[in-house]
Amino acid sequence: MRKKKLLFVILCVILAIIISVSIYAYVVENATISSLGTGFSAIMAIIIFILQKNNNGKDKAENKPCNFQNKQAIIINSIDCNKLVKEIQELEELYQASSDENKLKIAGMLLEKRQELELLKESIYHLNESFSKISLNTKRLQQAKICFDAGKFREADALLNAKEIASEVEQLQVARRKKEQELDKIDTDLKDKSNEYLIKAQIWATLYSEPNWYDETIKYYEKALDTALTVEALFQYATFLHTHNQLSEAVILYEEVLQFYKSITVIKTQADLVYEALIFSMLGEIYRCTNKHTKALEANEEAFKIYGDLVADDPQMYLPCVAITLTTFGNLFLNMNEYLKAQEKYDEALKIYSDLVTDDPQMYLPCLALTLNNLGLLHYATNEYPKALDEYSKALEIYRNLVATDPKEHLPCLANILNSLGVLHYAINEHSKALKEYEEALKIYRDLVSNSTKVYGTDVAMTLNNLKILHGAISKYPNTCDEYVEAFEIFKDYVADNPKAYLRDVAMTLNSLGVLHSENGEHTKALEEHEESLNIYRYLVYDNPKAYLPYVAIILDSLGRVYSNINEYSKALKKHEEATKIYKSLVADNPKAYLPYLSQNYGHLSWNYLFTKEYSEAEYYAFKALELSRMSDVKNCLAHALLLQNRFLEAENIYKELLQTIIKNDEIYTQTLLEDFDKLEKANVIPENCKAEVEKIRKMLKK
Repeated sequence: MRKKKLLFVILCVILAIIISVSIYAYVVENATISSLGTGFSAIMAIIIFILQKNNNGKDKAENKPCNFQNKQAIIINSIDCNKLVKEIQELEELYQASSDENKLKIAGMLLEKRQELELLKESIYHLNESFSKISLNTKRLQQAKICFDAGKFREADALLNAKEIASEVEQLQVARRKKEQELDKIDTDLKDKSNEYLIKAQIWATLYSEPNWYDETIKYYEKALDTALTVEALFQYATFLHTHNQLSEAVILYEEVLQFYKSITVIKTQADLVYEALIFSMLGEIYRCTNKHTKALEANEEAFKIYGDLVADDPQMYLPCVAITLTTFGNLFLNMNEYLKAQEKYDEALKIYSDLVTDDPQMYLPCLALTLNNLGLLHYATNEYPKALDEYSKALEIYRNLVATDPKEHLPCLANILNSLGVLHYAINEHSKALKEYEEALKIYRDLVSNSTKVYGTDVAMTLNNLKILHGAISKYPNTCDEYVEAFEIFKDYVADNPKAYLRDVAMTLNSLGVLHSENGEHTKALEEHEESLNIYRYLVYDNPKAYLPYVAIILDSLGRVYSNINEYSKALKKHEEATKIYKSLVADNPKAYLPYLSQNYGHLSWNYLFTKEYSEAEYYAFKALELSRMSDVKNCLAHALLLQNRFLEAENIYKELLQTIIKNDEIYTQTLLEDFDKLEKANVIPENCKAEVEKIRKMLKK
């Protein structure tokens, strides 16, 4: 029984990890990469393989049939599955009979139907696992199981009448208070009713065509826990919440499950140890995604220690689990900008998967590709572009081969690696390659999007954001907001169902719209969008300051720039001052990540103080910026501040140095400096006693 339990637990946990990671975005240089690999099929295959070894398919204690066989029988009996299979067959026949111009549309419909079928099969699988683990002590559960085995899910749901269950729960709760001597029996009955609610919740999780399926699922999970606090209900509810990005709520439930396993006083079985390690892994992933790095590190170390002990006894069984944990370590260190440590963990995982591929390529090739993708992300972050290109290219080749044999399983991973390659080629100014990769990724994601499940809608939106950034760099494309607006509408649609999960994406897209409108001179729109984005991030900070404070600072910086562009320098200074305060606090925890932002913000403060005639402040912040980074645009602020304080010789030396600075397109700094003087003169901030000196510098620059 424990082995069967272990199978379902591992499958659910890994599902939640992969979905959570795929949703969480890894943003570098204004471009969005789907985060850290989405290797669902690869990980799922490993876990099934491990547990088929660990489970002989027998459960003599309860005399229940093998879950894998049950799954196939139930799928065959399912009315909904058969209906989808028939629709797929009809579409396949229609595809064969159609003209070439209609085949693409039918192929997209086929892909959607197959995705629906796979999602339904996975839901049936989870439901079957719960039936196999809980005790069917009530007639309703027994009848529901019969209906379930016959594929009659709605009949099973009707049998689990919520009013009847609630009535019985109320009677039992009253009886418990009145008859202390019957407490044990009542507790057992309550657990049965909790199991009924649990099954009902999981049935509703399969009814995704119902408009209120999510709320109903939540409701019945809550009722299951209110009725009796069982480990199974806690874990299943936590996994459901994690899958749907309700991270803070999921953490609370995972912690409760973990406390149960920590409280075991007898010698723990291997199943208990694996279960405990998996909960630690889940918590580690959530803490990583929410930037709680210390907690994430502690959780991953606990999981790794448990797997280390297990692998000593059975390397063949548990070595893949060690590789998965090494990958989560790598992801965490990448988030923390600890690149050498991330490299070390990824390399260890890569070596394990490379060895495993020799024995079973079908199972471990997806994992190998996933690790190569993660190494590519690492080397992109460290500006080692040739290495990143090599790793992405190897992963791309593996995924293309995998798609040729099983497209529906591996197309999402192919789209993800294409997106990563697009970001890389954009960074190295190979725009035509980036455009081709983004467009291929977008087509795959659009084809994958299901009208009923919306599984890949956010990926469509992320890719649209990337495309817009690329189009902005290619002169032949008009500087319109079409991509951002479509992405914004997609994220808004998701927010309606799950605000906590997608508000961040809405805020991110609003900020991108604000930047674009500012570049187009539409400053009023830009201010509105930046302010709305800022309000969302301020709201999110209350729940998770570590994750969202950096975004608050970024938006404040954007607002400061817009105010500076419309000559409202005092307002610009307020925004930059607040951003500076935030960056100082962030630098204390992670200097590598945030010192460049702090330096940049000092530069903005220096520039704006010139226009409020606070020249000594401008000088001070220019020096502060140059202590952190020798940026030319900060040097010109320093030179201006010195010149406007009548310190001509000091300023002249810096201007001469800047004349030797080469910027984009081999244009020397002369034009930039002359434009600065025009702005300062127009703002009437050049003191009378300095105007002659300014003219001397102008003449020097024009020679």
